[in-house]
Amino acid sequence: MSDQIIPAHQWTNGGSEVLILRCCDANGKSHGGFQWPLEIGGTVEAPDWDPKSACGCGLHGWPWGLSMGDGKEPNWAGKWIVFAADPADIVNLGGKVKAKRGTVRFVGGWQEASNFVLSGQIAWVHQASRGAASATGE
Repeated sequence: MSDQIIPAHQWTNGGSEVLILRCCDANGKSHGGFQWPLEIGGTVEAPDWDPKSACGCGLHGWPWGLSMGDGKEPNWAGKWIVFAADPADIVNLGGKVKAKRGTVRFVGGWQEASNFVLSGQIAWVHQASRGAASATGE
């Protein structure tokens, strides 16, 4: 067993995809009017993709729902999308991430979207804390 922590933006929870949580307006539009597909299995690709580690030029969200709110105020009443991306197509932005392309795995409300990624989120926390020691006091 490796002691190396797999970063959330590379964690696949035993599969081949990273699940990324994001929110849009009620019609599935995001920054700049970008229209997200609202069908499960729909594919999406950033038309302006740039792998530079900077905001913009990609499909943004929070891997496994971690760091939710980093870089964007969540739209709690909007459409929530979980899309899957290949770890090789993901750039870490320090909490939120951006991806080159993905496949829609879930569309719905915030609570349901959060539940959709929850088991992978818990598994990531478990592996990230494996072997960690804690102490109280001095």
